[in-house]
Parts: sequence; C-alpha cells; structure tokens
Amino acid sequence: MRGVWFRRSAEQGFADAECSLGWMLREGLGGAQDYGESVQWLRRAAGRGHARAQFFLSTMYVRGRGVECSMEKAARWTRKAANQGVVLARLQLATMLLYGEGTPVDEEEAVELLRGLVEQDEDEVVRVKAQGLLGRHYLYSPSHAAGRNREAGRRLLLAAAERGHVFAQEELGVMYLKGVGVPKDPAQAARWLQAALDNPSSQLELDLDRARENLRAAQVGVERDRLVAMDPDDALRALAEAAEAGSADAQYRMGAHLVTDKLGSSDEQAVGWFEKASAQGHVEAMFGLGVMHSVGRGVAARDDAEAARWFRLSAERGCAEASFQLSLVHRDGLGVPRDPRAAWECLFRAAELGHRLAQRKVSLSLFPGAPGSEA
Repeated sequence: MRGVWFRRSAEQGFADAECSLGWMLREGLGGAQDYGESVQWLRRAAGRGHARAQFFLSTMYVRGRGVECSMEKAARWTRKAANQGVVLARLQLATMLLYGEGTPVDEEEAVELLRGLVEQDEDEVVRVKAQGLLGRHYLYSPSHAAGRNREAGRRLLLAAAERGHVFAQEELGVMYLKGVGVPKDPAQAARWLQAALDNPSSQLELDLDRARENLRAAQVGVERDRLVAMDPDDALRALAEAAEAGSADAQYRMGAHLVTDKLGSSDEQAVGWFEKASAQGHVEAMFGLGVMHSVGRGVAARDDAEAARWFRLSAERGCAEASFQLSLVHRDGLGVPRDPRAAWECLFRAAELGHRLAQRKVSLSLFPGAPGSEA
C-alpha cells in the first residue's frame, strides 16, 4: 500500500516520492526489484535537484544496475549530491578523487572532503570510514608520507579501528607487521589482524586469505620475540620442540640454525628440516633447499637442476631472494637452458618484491637480457 501512494505521488511530479519509489524499486521493497524502472524515477528526481536521488543514481552507474556502468557519470552525479551536503556522497566523491575513479585525481580536494567528514557528527559510520581513508592516505601517499602526517595517519587509523572499521583494523595490523610508520610490533599486528578477521564485516569486505596469511606471520613474529627473550639453550630446546610438533617456521629455523655449524656435520639434518618445512609451503625453506643443492651441502652431490627447481617454487610464492637467485640461474644456464629474457623477468620480479641489489641492477639496466641491452 505504501508503494502505491509513493507511485501516485511520483506520477504527480513530487521529487521526494520519485526518489523514494526509485529506491524501493532498487531494493525490491513492496514489490519486485526493477533496476530499470528504479533508474527512471531516480533520474527524474535527480534532474529536479533532489540530493538523495542524485546519490542513489550515482550508485546505479557505479554498479551498472539498470544502466551501463559509467564511472564518469557516477562521479558527476556524486559531485552534485555532495555539493548539496549528502555525507555518503561526499565520502564517495573523496574516494573517487583519491583513486581517479571517473574523475581526475585531486588529492587536495579529497583530503579536504575527508577532513570535513572526520569532523562531522551527522553520520558515525561515515566518520569512521573517512578516518580510515584519510589515515591510510597520510601514511602511503608520497605527498603526505613524512613527519607529523604519518603520525596523524596512525592516529586516524587507530580511531577508526577502535570503532570497528574492518579495513582500519587490517591496515593497523599490516603497519605493525611491516613497520610502516610505526616500530615493528608482532603482538600489536596479531591483535589487530585477529580483530579484523573476527569483525562481522570481514566475510564481505576482506581478502580473507591475505589477512590470515598476515596473521600467521604476526603470530610467528610473536613466537620469535618470545624465543629471543629466553636463555639461548632454552630457546633452542623450545625451537626444537616446536619443530617436532610440526611448526613449519620452527622447522625452517632449525634448518637455518644447523646450517651455521661451521664443521658441516649438521648439513643433512638441516636439509631434512628444510624439506619438512617446504612440504608445508614455507617459502624460505624452499629457498634454503635451493641453496643447499646449489652448493652440494647435506645432499648427495651438487645438483643445479634441483636447485633451480626449488628456487622457482620459492620465487613463485613471492620470495624476493629466490627470484634474484633464479635470475642468476637463467643468466648463467645453471641447471636450465641459458635464457637472458627469463633472467631479466626474474630480476624485475625480485626488484618489485623489494630486493635491493635487484632494484639497483634494474635501475642501471646493466643486466643481460634487459630491454635495450641485447645490442
């Protein structure tokens, strides 16, 4: 019955009713969902200057519902609604300006919008989202990534995370895990990453596999800090117990510890631990096996092909050092056919992953196989 009255009022040209009817058709309230008709009514109300209709219409263009997806048209309607004070439209416009979605990037205007949203008290949810966006921008944007702006970014993210913003919780966790703008703190990283995964919004809004992987890395860091604080003999016993219990990271670290035995009497045991950890997908252990096969330690004999295989497995899983070593393998033809192009690709990948020497070689373009170096 309510929908009938909205339709009658809308047919008489009342913009409020046109907007409400468009919204009901979009959501399927009071009848069947109909994006096409929803757009018709929203467009009519928006054309009369109705602010909420302008914002609702912008979201239809963003998602391509009832119209062809067009970020340019979405940005245009978003700006109209934002100019009339719709807080959700102001948040959406700030996001579009930050990332160049349907409109040229304009960080200055985006920051001004976000600051206003952080200070408003009309919509708490929007305020928290604005804190998260502005905090992240302060931390990672080249124009704001120094001095007090980094600290301001951390404070904004913390405020948003404490109010339950799932992206801010994850972002804080990653910051503490990697030491971005704050000292590395695995315990704080684990706290916030766990909070993000426990957040009711996580199923819809997070990359769960990535968040879980970061949480595991933080938990490993917590355990490492615990062992470092222990007496060396006690720490080694605890590490061995964890390795025997099946911890991949402990198995890898047992192998790495045994490799440091200058007499070489523990090489076979080291390889054994690396193999156990590698079977669980530990990328550093895979790299360790590549090294052991490449120098013939703890194995029957040096085997360049087997070393290349382990380097490749580790590199494919994101190990920068393995990507760099694989570039040398392809460059020199160690266990694989010599391939300068593949060598360059592996080197470039290592540089992308943060390998300092690879970055230097790429920047100088002195590596055989690099574009322009064949001549």
